[in-house]
Amino acid sequence: MNALLKNRTWEIVDLPKEKKTVKCKWAFTIKCKPNGIERYKARLVAKGFTQTYGIDYQETFAPVARINSIRILLSLTVHFNWPLHQLDVKNAFLNGDLEEEVFMDLPSASEDKLEKKKVYVDDIILTGDDSLELERLKKALTCEFEIKDLGPLRYFLGMEFARSKKVSMVSQFMHSPNQGHSDATYRILRYLKGTPGKGLLYENRGHLQVGVFTDADWAGSVIDRRSTSGYCTFVGGNLVTWRSKMQSIVARSSAEAEFRVVAHDICEVLWIKQLLEELKVASPLPMKVFCDNKAVIAIALNAVLHDRTKHVEVDKHFIKEKLENRLIVMPYIPTVEQVANILTKGLPKKQFDDFVSKLAMNDIFKPA
Repeated sequence: MNALLKNRTWEIVDLPKEKKTVKCKWAFTIKCKPNGIERYKARLVAKGFTQTYGIDYQETFAPVARINSIRILLSLTVHFNWPLHQLDVKNAFLNGDLEEEVFMDLPSASEDKLEKKKVYVDDIILTGDDSLELERLKKALTCEFEIKDLGPLRYFLGMEFARSKKVSMVSQFMHSPNQGHSDATYRILRYLKGTPGKGLLYENRGHLQVGVFTDADWAGSVIDRRSTSGYCTFVGGNLVTWRSKMQSIVARSSAEAEFRVVAHDICEVLWIKQLLEELKVASPLPMKVFCDNKAVIAIALNAVLHDRTKHVEVDKHFIKEKLENRLIVMPYIPTVEQVANILTKGLPKKQFDDFVSKLAMNDIFKPA
């Protein structure tokens, strides 16, 4: 409460006629550091679902960095051996101003009404090739906000990669589960309990090649026969983005299913290329799109379409254009080496563990 009052988060006012209030609640979290719990935190938040679009708010955009962008930046930091610092803006979510006028109920044991004025922002990670400029930036931020310098980045909460496929499969049956789904859920929980320290290891591998491993099953869903797309994207040999997602329409052939995921993955590496260009970082071209379907590669390189593939003509021409412009190449990779398989189908334990190792996932708590 002291932080809320110190930052002038609200003004206590009488509720005007014909105005409605937004409810609020306390959210309790635990803030961690590399060696355990740092402190327990309480945050007063508005119940946004009680707001009305066009009256209480107009936009829901949050100007925070994508986790994918942060991973790419971390890979660059390792490659160039840049310094890496972390700053914590105290009560950061109180440092923005709302354009709208929002009236919120006071928390329990309080009186009157609150006029809410603030929005959320996030913590800060700094890196770059100029240490002096980083220090100047720190000082400039300190003049504007109450900032705690946490020193070199030691702890960054991310996502558990290896559970993506199984969780996405089980989550499809949340509203009508049977015993098999419950057994699968318990197996996922046992896996997570047994791998609490699994994390990505970023290393300087001597290059900044952008590559993506792309895969799709065919008609894998027993409910509607839609296919599952999966991809793993690397920058400098370090895993930076990945996804496992059900395709929106039913594919009529395995080639069609693969075409759709390849087209999407090319968009992903083009976005990475644009981000690197904005950071003034040169990356080798062409970028590599690893595919284990020879038919897809042949069709992408060949202008001929037949009746089984002409309905994916747009994706085909998009892929062919990028190949001709030498933005990408599509080397064939055997299925047993296609690491994206981990996101599209169930695998034997030995092969699963092998792919996890190739993705540079290690026990971060294991002594070096």
